Amino acid sequence: MQRAKVEKTIREMLVDHSTGLDSVYYKASEEEIFEEYEKTFDYLQIDINFRKISSQQEKQKKENEVLLLREKYKQDINDLKNEMNNKFAQILSLVQQNPVLINIKPEILEKTLK
Repeated sequence: MQRAKVEKTIREMLVDHSTGLDSVYYKASEEEIFEEYEKTFDYLQIDINFRKISSQQEKQKKENEVLLLREKYKQDINDLKNEMNNKFAQILSLVQQNPVLINIKPEILEKTLK
């Protein structure tokens, strides 16, 4: 538990040692106790297969995160393409309505689109 950096008072509570005044002044919630105990899992496991499962689960979790990021990236790119196409369509519409606009500087045309 010490190697896992379990908080001292909770460590003493888990192994049923005296916590001194901490038992009077500090009441850890079940969630806090479990979170601290959870830190010890890799140190307490004897079966190497469980560690492999945990490692595989972590790997799968990371792969899922990467897939989600890729999907978000693809969606962002599609959104940008659509926005660019819409702006281009606006420009073409303006030019079709008034062919003189072809001779206008891009900066001025850009201001009119905003």
